[in-house]
Amino acid sequence: MKSKSTFGLLSVITIMYLATSCSCSSPTQSTDNDPEVQKLNVYSVVEQYVPQQLKSPSTAEFPSYSERTNHVKSLGNNIFIVESWVDSQNSFGAMIRTHFHLKVVLQGDKGTCSEFRTLQ
Repeated sequence: MKSKSTFGLLSVITIMYLATSCSCSSPTQSTDNDPEVQKLNVYSVVEQYVPQQLKSPSTAEFPSYSERTNHVKSLGNNIFIVESWVDSQNSFGAMIRTHFHLKVVLQGDKGTCSEFRTLQ
């Protein structure tokens, strides 16, 4: 009885491994030309960069996914301008909203950020 349950458990683990390992391709590899995917990739770069500019990075909260693509504008040649906002705690612990401008050059699923500034 124990060998049957061990075999069943190993079968389930093997199937789960194969199912997850077959679906690991990055969306940017298969949909590089999809503007919505590019914008979401740009915003993921923003989510890595902007918290480093904040007093309390761990409290950073960005717009919803449906709103993010509206904040990203393509200039062509994988260059994007992001004008968005982030909520985070200030030095006193109060949540504040900071509007920002950021230039992102996308290279695959990675990007380079420049021209960061806060907006009034």
